[in-house]
Amino acid sequence: MPKFNRLNLKSPCFDLAWLIMPSNNRNGEKCFVLMPGGGGTTKSGVTNAIFVASDSKVPGTFEYLNSFPTGDLLCNSISTGSIRDTTIICASFDELCHLYSVKLENDGQLSFKQVAEFTADYCQDQASVNCSVIISRAGSAGYVITGGEDGKCRVWIATKQDNGIWLVSKKSELTGHTGPIMSLSVSSPQWDSSTTRVSGGVDEYWLVTGSRDGTIRMWNVRSSKLLNEIKLETINDSRAEAKEVVKRGRKIVPPTPAQLQLQCRGCVFSADASCLFYIQSASRGGTFLIKAELTANVKDINDRDGTAHIESDVGVGVGIELPRKSVIGTVSSKVMKYTVVSTTPSTRLRSSDWFTGHKAAQLLVVGGSDGSLSVFRQHDLSLVLRLSQVHDFPVTGLAFRPPSLGAQAIARLDLPERSEVLALIEKSAKDEVTLVSCSADNKFISVQVSTNKKKRSWCYLFAVSFFMFLFLLGLAIIFLEERHIEMMADIIEKTASVLPTSETVHNQHQALIPKNTDAEL
Repeated sequence: MPKFNRLNLKSPCFDLAWLIMPSNNRNGEKCFVLMPGGGGTTKSGVTNAIFVASDSKVPGTFEYLNSFPTGDLLCNSISTGSIRDTTIICASFDELCHLYSVKLENDGQLSFKQVAEFTADYCQDQASVNCSVIISRAGSAGYVITGGEDGKCRVWIATKQDNGIWLVSKKSELTGHTGPIMSLSVSSPQWDSSTTRVSGGVDEYWLVTGSRDGTIRMWNVRSSKLLNEIKLETINDSRAEAKEVVKRGRKIVPPTPAQLQLQCRGCVFSADASCLFYIQSASRGGTFLIKAELTANVKDINDRDGTAHIESDVGVGVGIELPRKSVIGTVSSKVMKYTVVSTTPSTRLRSSDWFTGHKAAQLLVVGGSDGSLSVFRQHDLSLVLRLSQVHDFPVTGLAFRPPSLGAQAIARLDLPERSEVLALIEKSAKDEVTLVSCSADNKFISVQVSTNKKKRSWCYLFAVSFFMFLFLLGLAIIFLEERHIEMMADIIEKTASVLPTSETVHNQHQALIPKNTDAEL
Protein backbone atom coordinates (compact mmCIF):
# COMPACT_ATOMS: atom_id res chain seq x y z
CA MET A 1 0.00 0.00 0.00
CA PRO A 2 1.44 3.40 -0.95
CA LYS A 3 2.35 5.83 1.77
CA PHE A 4 0.24 8.97 1.89
CA ASN A 5 1.51 12.35 3.04
CA ARG A 6 -0.45 14.58 5.39
CA LEU A 7 -0.41 18.35 5.68
CA ASN A 8 -2.21 19.89 8.65
CA LEU A 9 -4.14 23.01 7.69
CA LYS A 10 -5.34 25.94 9.79
CA SER A 11 -9.05 25.40 9.14
CA PRO A 12 -11.55 22.95 7.65
CA CYS A 13 -11.64 22.92 3.83
CA PHE A 14 -14.64 22.26 1.60
CA ASP A 15 -13.21 21.89 -1.90
CA LEU A 16 -9.94 21.95 -3.82
CA ALA A 17 -8.66 22.68 -7.31
CA TRP A 18 -5.33 22.29 -9.06
CA LEU A 19 -3.61 25.35 -10.51
CA ILE A 20 -0.60 25.08 -12.84
CA MET A 21 1.25 28.33 -13.47
CA PRO A 22 4.14 28.95 -15.88
CA SER A 23 7.40 29.83 -14.11
CA ASN A 24 10.94 30.83 -15.01
CA ASN A 25 12.66 27.75 -13.60
CA ARG A 26 13.92 24.82 -15.63
CA ASN A 27 10.71 22.88 -15.25
CA GLY A 28 8.75 25.72 -16.82
CA GLU A 29 5.73 25.39 -14.54
CA LYS A 30 4.72 25.35 -10.89
CA CYS A 31 1.88 23.36 -9.36
CA PHE A 32 -0.43 24.62 -6.63
CA VAL A 33 -3.52 23.31 -4.86
CA LEU A 34 -6.19 25.84 -3.82
CA MET A 35 -8.45 24.93 -0.90
CA PRO A 36 -11.29 27.20 0.28
CA GLY A 37 -12.27 26.96 3.92
CA GLY A 38 -12.79 28.68 7.22
CA GLY A 39 -15.21 28.99 10.10
CA GLY A 40 -17.93 30.94 8.31
CA THR A 41 -19.84 33.50 10.35
CA THR A 42 -19.24 31.68 13.64
CA LYS A 43 -17.02 33.41 16.17
CA SER A 44 -14.57 30.53 16.35
CA GLY A 45 -11.49 32.52 15.45
CA VAL A 46 -10.96 30.45 12.28
CA THR A 47 -10.17 32.69 9.30
CA ASN A 48 -12.15 32.42 6.09
CA ALA A 49 -9.63 32.13 3.26
CA ILE A 50 -8.45 30.31 0.18
CA PHE A 51 -5.44 28.32 1.33
CA VAL A 52 -2.58 27.57 -1.06
CA ALA A 53 -0.23 24.56 -1.00
CA SER A 54 2.62 24.05 -3.46
CA ASP A 55 4.47 20.91 -4.47
CA SER A 56 7.85 20.42 -2.84
CA LYS A 57 11.07 18.90 -4.14
CA VAL A 58 9.97 15.44 -3.00
CA PRO A 59 7.45 14.03 -5.54
CA GLY A 60 3.94 13.73 -4.17
CA THR A 61 4.53 16.00 -1.16
CA PHE A 62 3.29 19.53 -0.57
CA GLU A 63 4.02 22.44 1.71
CA TYR A 64 1.80 25.24 2.92
CA LEU A 65 2.50 28.42 0.96
CA ASN A 66 0.09 31.22 1.86
CA SER A 67 -3.60 32.13 2.01
CA PHE A 68 -5.94 34.71 0.55
CA PRO A 69 -8.42 35.98 3.21
CA THR A 70 -12.07 36.27 2.10
CA GLY A 71 -13.35 38.29 5.07
CA ASP A 72 -16.73 37.30 6.45
CA LEU A 73 -17.56 35.25 3.34
CA LEU A 74 -16.99 31.48 3.40
CA CYS A 75 -16.00 29.96 0.07
CA ASN A 76 -17.52 26.50 -0.40
CA SER A 77 -16.44 25.60 -3.96
CA ILE A 78 -13.73 26.61 -6.40
CA SER A 79 -12.62 26.03 -9.99
CA THR A 80 -9.72 27.23 -12.13
CA GLY A 81 -9.25 28.01 -15.81
CA SER A 82 -7.82 30.43 -18.32
CA ILE A 83 -9.53 33.22 -20.30
CA ARG A 84 -7.59 35.37 -22.76
CA ASP A 85 -4.23 34.23 -21.40
CA THR A 86 -5.29 35.16 -17.87
CA THR A 87 -5.49 32.55 -15.14
CA ILE A 88 -8.94 32.80 -13.56
CA ILE A 89 -10.43 31.39 -10.37
CA CYS A 90 -14.18 31.07 -9.82
CA ALA A 91 -14.97 31.00 -6.09
CA SER A 92 -18.53 30.65 -4.78
CA PHE A 93 -19.80 32.32 -1.61
CA ASP A 94 -23.37 31.13 -1.01
CA GLU A 95 -25.35 32.59 -3.93
CA LEU A 96 -22.45 34.77 -5.17
CA CYS A 97 -19.58 33.93 -7.48
CA HIS A 98 -16.33 35.89 -7.50
CA LEU A 99 -13.85 35.82 -10.36
CA TYR A 100 -10.19 36.35 -9.45
CA SER A 101 -7.19 36.81 -11.68
CA VAL A 102 -4.12 35.01 -10.34
CA LYS A 103 -0.50 35.97 -10.81
CA LEU A 104 2.70 34.18 -9.77
CA GLU A 105 5.05 36.69 -8.15
CA ASN A 106 8.83 36.60 -8.29
CA ASP A 107 9.04 35.33 -4.70
CA GLY A 108 6.93 32.28 -5.60
CA GLN A 109 3.76 33.55 -3.92
CA LEU A 110 0.36 33.74 -5.58
CA SER A 111 -1.48 37.06 -5.70
CA PHE A 112 -5.25 37.31 -6.18
CA LYS A 113 -7.25 40.18 -7.66
CA GLN A 114 -11.05 40.21 -7.81
CA VAL A 115 -12.26 41.14 -11.29
CA ALA A 116 -15.99 40.31 -11.21
CA GLU A 117 -18.93 39.37 -8.98
CA PHE A 118 -22.35 38.00 -9.93
CA THR A 119 -25.31 36.15 -8.40
CA ALA A 120 -25.49 32.56 -9.65
CA ASP A 121 -28.12 30.86 -7.46
CA TYR A 122 -31.62 31.93 -6.46
CA CYS A 123 -32.80 29.22 -4.08
CA GLN A 124 -35.29 30.72 -1.63
CA ASP A 125 -34.40 28.48 1.31
CA GLN A 126 -30.60 28.52 1.32
CA ALA A 127 -28.96 29.69 -1.88
CA SER A 128 -25.58 28.15 -2.64
CA VAL A 129 -23.43 27.51 -5.70
CA ASN A 130 -22.26 23.90 -5.28
CA CYS A 131 -20.01 23.52 -8.33
CA SER A 132 -18.56 25.48 -11.23
CA VAL A 133 -16.32 25.02 -14.25
CA ILE A 134 -14.41 27.45 -16.49
CA ILE A 135 -14.12 26.89 -20.25
CA SER A 136 -11.47 28.60 -22.34
CA ARG A 137 -12.60 29.78 -25.78
CA ALA A 138 -10.98 31.43 -28.72
CA GLY A 139 -10.97 35.21 -28.46
CA SER A 140 -11.40 37.40 -25.41
CA ALA A 141 -14.37 35.59 -23.80
CA GLY A 142 -14.82 32.36 -21.90
CA TYR A 143 -17.60 30.32 -20.34
CA VAL A 144 -18.25 30.04 -16.61
CA ILE A 145 -20.82 27.35 -15.80
CA THR A 146 -22.43 27.15 -12.34
CA GLY A 147 -24.83 24.76 -10.62
CA GLY A 148 -26.49 25.19 -7.25
CA GLU A 149 -29.30 24.56 -4.82
CA ASP A 150 -32.09 25.87 -7.06
CA GLY A 151 -31.49 23.04 -9.55
CA LYS A 152 -30.66 25.35 -12.46
CA CYS A 153 -27.41 25.29 -14.39
CA ARG A 154 -26.37 28.69 -15.72
CA VAL A 155 -23.89 29.42 -18.47
CA TRP A 156 -22.11 32.77 -18.18
CA ILE A 157 -19.93 34.58 -20.69
CA ALA A 158 -16.90 36.22 -19.04
CA THR A 159 -15.21 38.80 -21.27
CA LYS A 160 -11.96 40.62 -20.68
CA GLN A 161 -12.00 43.97 -22.46
CA ASP A 162 -8.97 45.73 -23.85
CA ASN A 163 -9.00 48.19 -20.93
CA GLY A 164 -8.69 45.29 -18.47
CA ILE A 165 -12.29 45.46 -17.19
CA TRP A 166 -14.16 42.18 -16.98
CA LEU A 167 -17.83 41.81 -17.92
CA VAL A 168 -20.01 38.80 -17.01
CA SER A 169 -23.35 38.21 -18.74
CA LYS A 170 -25.72 35.24 -18.62
CA LYS A 171 -25.80 33.25 -21.85
CA SER A 172 -28.38 30.61 -20.97
CA GLU A 173 -30.21 28.91 -18.13
CA LEU A 174 -30.51 25.12 -18.31
CA THR A 175 -33.61 23.95 -16.43
CA GLY A 176 -35.09 20.55 -15.73
CA HIS A 177 -33.61 19.35 -12.45
CA THR A 178 -35.95 19.35 -9.45
CA GLY A 179 -33.17 19.06 -6.89
CA PRO A 180 -29.81 20.69 -6.15
CA ILE A 181 -27.07 20.22 -8.75
CA MET A 182 -24.08 18.55 -7.10
CA SER A 183 -21.67 17.90 -9.98
CA LEU A 184 -20.63 19.33 -13.36
CA SER A 185 -18.38 17.95 -16.07
CA VAL A 186 -17.48 19.32 -19.49
CA SER A 187 -16.07 17.65 -22.59
CA SER A 188 -15.01 19.26 -25.85
CA PRO A 189 -15.75 17.02 -28.86
CA GLN A 190 -12.87 17.21 -31.36
CA TRP A 191 -14.58 16.20 -34.58
CA ASP A 192 -12.96 15.45 -37.89
CA SER A 193 -11.94 18.70 -39.59
CA SER A 194 -13.48 17.53 -42.87
CA THR A 195 -16.99 17.88 -41.44
CA THR A 196 -18.76 21.19 -41.82
CA ARG A 197 -20.48 20.82 -38.44
CA VAL A 198 -17.55 21.96 -36.30
CA SER A 199 -14.12 23.29 -37.20
CA GLY A 200 -11.64 21.65 -34.88
CA GLY A 201 -14.18 21.41 -32.07
CA VAL A 202 -14.09 25.16 -31.45
CA ASP A 203 -16.94 26.40 -29.22
CA GLU A 204 -18.53 22.94 -29.12
CA TYR A 205 -18.87 21.57 -25.59
CA TRP A 206 -20.93 18.91 -23.93
CA LEU A 207 -22.01 19.41 -20.33
CA VAL A 208 -23.29 16.80 -17.87
CA THR A 209 -25.06 17.74 -14.63
CA GLY A 210 -25.76 15.41 -11.71
CA SER A 211 -28.47 16.21 -9.18
CA ARG A 212 -29.95 15.01 -5.93
CA ASP A 213 -33.26 14.46 -7.73
CA GLY A 214 -31.87 11.16 -9.05
CA THR A 215 -31.27 12.28 -12.64
CA ILE A 216 -28.30 13.11 -14.87
CA ARG A 217 -28.69 15.48 -17.81
CA MET A 218 -26.46 16.04 -20.83
CA TRP A 219 -26.46 19.38 -22.62
CA ASN A 220 -24.95 21.09 -25.63
CA VAL A 221 -23.42 24.25 -24.16
CA ARG A 222 -23.49 26.23 -27.41
CA SER A 223 -27.12 25.51 -28.34
CA SER A 224 -28.41 24.93 -24.75
CA LYS A 225 -30.12 21.79 -26.08
CA LEU A 226 -30.82 18.78 -23.87
CA LEU A 227 -29.00 15.78 -25.35
CA ASN A 228 -29.89 13.06 -22.87
CA GLU A 229 -31.49 12.38 -19.50
CA ILE A 230 -30.50 9.44 -17.31
CA LYS A 231 -32.76 8.37 -14.45
CA LEU A 232 -30.97 6.46 -11.73
CA GLU A 233 -32.31 2.97 -11.15
CA THR A 234 -32.05 0.80 -8.06
CA ILE A 235 -29.37 -1.89 -8.27
CA ASN A 236 -30.02 -4.95 -6.11
CA ASP A 237 -26.62 -6.09 -4.94
CA SER A 238 -26.07 -7.53 -1.46
CA ARG A 239 -22.48 -6.25 -1.45
CA ALA A 240 -23.75 -2.68 -1.11
CA GLU A 241 -26.15 -3.39 1.74
CA ALA A 242 -25.08 -1.86 5.02
CA LYS A 243 -24.74 -4.44 7.76
CA GLU A 244 -26.85 -4.10 10.88
CA VAL A 245 -24.93 -1.94 13.32
CA VAL A 246 -25.46 -1.51 17.04
CA LYS A 247 -24.36 1.74 18.67
CA ARG A 248 -24.54 2.49 22.37
CA GLY A 249 -26.50 -0.64 23.03
CA ARG A 250 -29.27 -0.04 20.47
CA LYS A 251 -29.80 -0.68 16.80
CA ILE A 252 -29.71 2.12 14.24
CA VAL A 253 -33.15 3.22 13.11
CA PRO A 254 -34.02 1.77 9.66
CA PRO A 255 -33.81 4.29 6.81
CA THR A 256 -36.91 6.19 5.75
CA PRO A 257 -38.15 6.23 2.11
CA ALA A 258 -36.72 9.74 1.72
CA GLN A 259 -33.30 8.49 2.86
CA LEU A 260 -33.45 5.74 0.22
CA GLN A 261 -34.04 8.24 -2.63
CA LEU A 262 -31.21 7.79 -5.14
CA GLN A 263 -28.92 10.76 -5.70
CA CYS A 264 -26.13 11.51 -8.14
CA ARG A 265 -23.16 12.73 -6.11
CA GLY A 266 -20.71 12.91 -9.03
CA CYS A 267 -20.49 12.50 -12.82
CA VAL A 268 -17.55 12.84 -15.22
CA PHE A 269 -16.82 12.23 -18.90
CA SER A 270 -14.00 10.00 -20.02
CA ALA A 271 -11.09 11.79 -21.67
CA ASP A 272 -12.49 11.06 -25.15
CA ALA A 273 -16.15 11.56 -24.12
CA SER A 274 -17.04 8.05 -25.32
CA CYS A 275 -18.18 7.08 -21.82
CA LEU A 276 -19.86 8.67 -18.83
CA PHE A 277 -19.05 7.67 -15.26
CA TYR A 278 -21.26 8.48 -12.29
CA ILE A 279 -21.82 7.45 -8.68
CA GLN A 280 -25.25 6.89 -7.22
CA SER A 281 -26.16 6.49 -3.58
CA ALA A 282 -28.84 7.51 -1.14
CA SER A 283 -28.55 9.31 2.17
CA ARG A 284 -28.29 5.85 3.69
CA GLY A 285 -26.85 2.74 2.10
CA GLY A 286 -24.10 1.84 -0.32
CA THR A 287 -22.53 3.52 -3.36
CA PHE A 288 -22.32 2.22 -6.93
CA LEU A 289 -19.85 3.41 -9.58
CA ILE A 290 -21.41 3.05 -13.03
CA LYS A 291 -19.93 3.23 -16.54
CA ALA A 292 -22.26 4.12 -19.43
CA GLU A 293 -21.35 4.09 -23.13
CA LEU A 294 -22.46 7.16 -25.11
CA THR A 295 -23.90 6.96 -28.61
CA ALA A 296 -24.62 9.97 -30.83
CA ASN A 297 -27.87 9.93 -32.78
CA VAL A 298 -27.05 11.67 -36.04
CA LYS A 299 -29.16 13.39 -38.70
CA ASP A 300 -27.82 14.63 -42.02
CA ILE A 301 -29.16 17.43 -44.22
CA ASN A 302 -31.67 15.03 -45.78
CA ASP A 303 -33.16 14.31 -42.33
CA ARG A 304 -32.15 10.67 -42.54
CA ASP A 305 -31.65 9.15 -39.12
CA GLY A 306 -28.51 7.28 -38.29
CA THR A 307 -26.45 6.18 -35.36
CA ALA A 308 -22.71 6.66 -34.90
CA HIS A 309 -20.77 5.29 -31.95
CA ILE A 310 -18.29 7.71 -30.44
CA GLU A 311 -14.95 6.09 -31.12
CA SER A 312 -11.86 7.60 -29.54
CA ASP A 313 -8.64 7.90 -31.47
CA VAL A 314 -5.23 7.77 -29.82
CA GLY A 315 -5.24 11.50 -29.17
CA VAL A 316 -7.39 13.91 -27.23
CA GLY A 317 -11.08 14.51 -27.56
CA VAL A 318 -13.75 12.65 -29.44
CA GLY A 319 -12.77 11.04 -32.71
CA ILE A 320 -16.28 11.15 -34.17
CA GLU A 321 -16.40 10.34 -37.87
CA LEU A 322 -19.65 12.05 -38.90
CA PRO A 323 -21.13 12.35 -42.38
CA ARG A 324 -20.57 15.73 -44.01
CA LYS A 325 -23.16 18.37 -42.96
CA SER A 326 -24.45 16.15 -40.17
CA VAL A 327 -25.84 17.23 -36.82
CA ILE A 328 -26.22 15.44 -33.50
CA GLY A 329 -29.84 15.34 -32.38
CA THR A 330 -29.49 13.45 -29.09
CA VAL A 331 -26.97 11.31 -27.23
CA SER A 332 -28.14 7.97 -25.81
CA SER A 333 -26.44 6.01 -23.07
CA LYS A 334 -26.13 2.34 -22.17
CA VAL A 335 -24.86 1.00 -18.87
CA MET A 336 -21.85 -1.22 -19.55
CA LYS A 337 -20.45 -1.98 -16.11
CA TYR A 338 -20.98 -1.18 -12.48
CA THR A 339 -19.12 -1.90 -9.28
CA VAL A 340 -19.78 -1.51 -5.59
CA VAL A 341 -17.67 1.21 -4.02
CA SER A 342 -18.70 0.90 -0.38
CA THR A 343 -21.63 0.26 1.95
CA THR A 344 -21.80 3.96 2.84
CA PRO A 345 -22.71 7.04 0.75
CA SER A 346 -20.00 8.81 -1.27
CA THR A 347 -19.42 12.52 -1.73
CA ARG A 348 -17.03 13.08 -4.67
CA LEU A 349 -16.04 11.58 -8.03
CA ARG A 350 -13.07 12.73 -10.09
CA SER A 351 -11.13 11.42 -13.10
CA SER A 352 -7.56 11.71 -14.32
CA ASP A 353 -7.39 14.01 -17.36
CA TRP A 354 -5.01 11.99 -19.51
CA PHE A 355 -5.43 12.45 -23.24
CA THR A 356 -4.09 9.30 -24.87
CA GLY A 357 -5.53 5.81 -24.96
CA HIS A 358 -3.10 4.59 -22.28
CA LYS A 359 -5.72 2.71 -20.24
CA ALA A 360 -3.54 2.25 -17.17
CA ALA A 361 -3.33 6.03 -16.68
CA GLN A 362 -7.09 6.60 -17.01
CA LEU A 363 -8.30 6.45 -13.43
CA LEU A 364 -11.31 7.36 -11.31
CA VAL A 365 -11.36 8.19 -7.61
CA VAL A 366 -14.33 8.18 -5.26
CA GLY A 367 -14.34 10.00 -1.92
CA GLY A 368 -16.54 8.53 0.78
CA SER A 369 -18.61 9.92 3.61
CA ASP A 370 -16.50 7.75 5.92
CA GLY A 371 -13.31 9.57 4.85
CA SER A 372 -12.08 6.81 2.53
CA LEU A 373 -10.54 7.05 -0.97
CA SER A 374 -11.13 4.40 -3.66
CA VAL A 375 -9.29 4.43 -7.01
CA PHE A 376 -10.59 2.49 -10.05
CA ARG A 377 -9.52 1.99 -13.66
CA GLN A 378 -11.86 3.51 -16.21
CA HIS A 379 -11.88 0.72 -18.81
CA ASP A 380 -12.98 -2.14 -16.52
CA LEU A 381 -13.75 -0.43 -13.14
CA SER A 382 -11.20 -2.66 -11.43
CA LEU A 383 -10.02 -1.51 -8.02
CA VAL A 384 -6.52 -0.06 -7.99
CA LEU A 385 -6.25 1.30 -4.47
CA ARG A 386 -8.39 1.73 -1.39
CA LEU A 387 -7.39 3.91 1.54
CA SER A 388 -9.78 3.51 4.45
CA GLN A 389 -10.59 6.45 6.72
CA VAL A 390 -7.71 8.70 5.71
CA HIS A 391 -10.00 11.53 6.81
CA ASP A 392 -12.01 11.84 10.01
CA PHE A 393 -14.94 13.45 8.19
CA PRO A 394 -16.49 13.09 4.71
CA VAL A 395 -14.21 13.90 1.79
CA THR A 396 -15.00 17.42 0.51
CA GLY A 397 -12.25 17.94 -2.07
CA LEU A 398 -10.63 15.47 -4.45
CA ALA A 399 -8.56 15.65 -7.65
CA PHE A 400 -5.78 14.00 -9.67
CA ARG A 401 -2.87 16.10 -10.82
CA PRO A 402 -3.72 17.45 -14.32
CA PRO A 403 -1.46 17.13 -17.38
CA SER A 404 1.32 19.63 -17.96
CA LEU A 405 0.71 22.98 -19.63
CA GLY A 406 2.53 21.76 -22.73
CA ALA A 407 0.25 18.75 -23.12
CA GLN A 408 -2.82 20.91 -22.58
CA ALA A 409 -1.68 23.38 -25.23
CA ILE A 410 -1.02 20.63 -27.77
CA ALA A 411 -4.40 19.06 -27.02
CA ARG A 412 -6.18 22.27 -28.03
CA LEU A 413 -4.50 22.33 -31.46
CA ASP A 414 -6.09 20.76 -34.52
CA LEU A 415 -2.99 19.02 -35.88
CA PRO A 416 -2.63 15.60 -37.53
CA GLU A 417 0.46 14.86 -35.41
CA ARG A 418 -1.30 15.74 -32.16
CA SER A 419 -1.95 12.13 -31.16
CA GLU A 420 1.67 11.07 -31.66
CA VAL A 421 3.03 14.06 -29.75
CA LEU A 422 0.70 13.51 -26.80
CA ALA A 423 1.59 9.82 -26.76
CA LEU A 424 5.28 10.68 -26.50
CA ILE A 425 4.64 13.19 -23.71
CA GLU A 426 2.67 10.73 -21.61
CA LYS A 427 5.05 7.86 -22.35
CA SER A 428 7.88 9.91 -20.88
CA ALA A 429 5.85 10.62 -17.75
CA LYS A 430 6.33 8.61 -14.59
CA ASP A 431 4.27 5.54 -13.77
CA GLU A 432 2.61 7.39 -10.92
CA VAL A 433 -0.02 10.10 -10.70
CA THR A 434 -0.55 12.38 -7.70
CA LEU A 435 -3.91 12.28 -5.93
CA VAL A 436 -4.89 14.94 -3.36
CA SER A 437 -7.88 15.25 -1.04
CA CYS A 438 -9.14 17.44 1.79
CA SER A 439 -11.89 17.42 4.38
CA ALA A 440 -13.36 19.37 7.28
CA ASP A 441 -10.88 17.61 9.59
CA ASN A 442 -8.16 20.20 8.71
CA LYS A 443 -6.14 17.56 6.81
CA PHE A 444 -4.73 17.71 3.30
CA ILE A 445 -3.74 14.27 1.98
CA SER A 446 -1.53 13.50 -1.02
CA VAL A 447 -0.69 10.02 -2.32
CA GLN A 448 1.18 8.63 -5.32
CA VAL A 449 -1.02 6.18 -7.24
CA SER A 450 0.82 3.68 -9.43
CA THR A 451 -0.45 3.39 -13.01
CA ASN A 452 1.90 0.51 -13.89
CA LYS A 453 -0.51 -2.41 -13.93
CA LYS A 454 2.20 -4.97 -14.80
CA LYS A 455 4.34 -3.94 -11.89
CA ARG A 456 1.36 -4.04 -9.58
CA SER A 457 0.36 -7.52 -10.83
CA TRP A 458 3.87 -8.85 -10.14
CA CYS A 459 3.72 -7.44 -6.62
CA TYR A 460 0.31 -9.00 -6.14
CA LEU A 461 1.59 -12.37 -7.46
CA PHE A 462 4.59 -12.22 -5.13
CA ALA A 463 2.38 -11.46 -2.14
CA VAL A 464 -0.02 -14.29 -2.98
CA SER A 465 2.89 -16.71 -3.50
CA PHE A 466 4.47 -15.69 -0.20
CA PHE A 467 1.27 -16.23 1.78
CA MET A 468 0.69 -19.53 -0.01
CA PHE A 469 4.20 -20.62 0.99
CA LEU A 470 3.49 -19.73 4.61
CA PHE A 471 0.20 -21.64 4.46
CA LEU A 472 1.85 -24.79 3.06
CA LEU A 473 4.67 -24.48 5.58
CA GLY A 474 2.14 -24.36 8.38
CA LEU A 475 0.39 -27.45 7.06
CA ALA A 476 3.72 -29.27 6.84
CA ILE A 477 4.58 -28.36 10.43
CA ILE A 478 1.18 -29.55 11.65
CA PHE A 479 1.56 -32.82 9.70
CA LEU A 480 5.06 -33.43 11.10
CA GLU A 481 3.88 -32.71 14.62
CA GLU A 482 1.04 -35.21 14.24
CA ARG A 483 3.46 -37.86 12.90
CA HIS A 484 5.83 -37.13 15.75
CA ILE A 485 3.06 -37.62 18.29
CA GLU A 486 2.02 -40.90 16.64
CA MET A 487 5.62 -42.20 16.68
CA MET A 488 6.03 -41.33 20.36
CA ALA A 489 2.77 -43.09 21.15
CA ASP A 490 3.96 -46.24 19.35
CA ILE A 491 7.28 -46.22 21.22
CA ILE A 492 5.54 -45.83 24.58
CA GLU A 493 3.13 -48.64 23.72
CA LYS A 494 5.93 -51.04 22.68
CA THR A 495 7.98 -50.17 25.75
CA ALA A 496 5.01 -50.75 27.97
CA SER A 497 4.47 -54.22 26.44
CA VAL A 498 8.08 -55.28 27.14
CA LEU A 499 8.38 -53.99 30.69
CA PRO A 500 6.83 -56.14 33.46
CA THR A 501 3.75 -54.85 35.17
CA SER A 502 3.72 -53.78 38.81
CA GLU A 503 1.82 -56.94 39.80
CA THR A 504 4.43 -59.17 38.19
CA VAL A 505 7.24 -57.36 39.94
CA HIS A 506 5.44 -57.70 43.26
CA ASN A 507 4.98 -61.45 42.83
CA GLN A 508 8.59 -61.94 41.87
CA HIS A 509 9.66 -59.96 44.91
CA GLN A 510 7.47 -62.10 47.18
CA ALA A 511 8.93 -65.26 45.71
CA LEU A 512 12.43 -64.20 46.69
CA ILE A 513 11.51 -63.67 50.35
CA PRO A 514 12.19 -66.90 52.37
CA LYS A 515 9.13 -68.41 53.93
CA ASN A 516 9.21 -69.13 57.78
CA THR A 517 8.34 -72.67 58.78
CA ASP A 518 7.02 -73.91 62.09
CA ALA A 519 10.22 -75.95 62.65
CA GLU A 520 12.31 -72.85 62.51
CA LEU A 521 10.09 -71.14 65.02
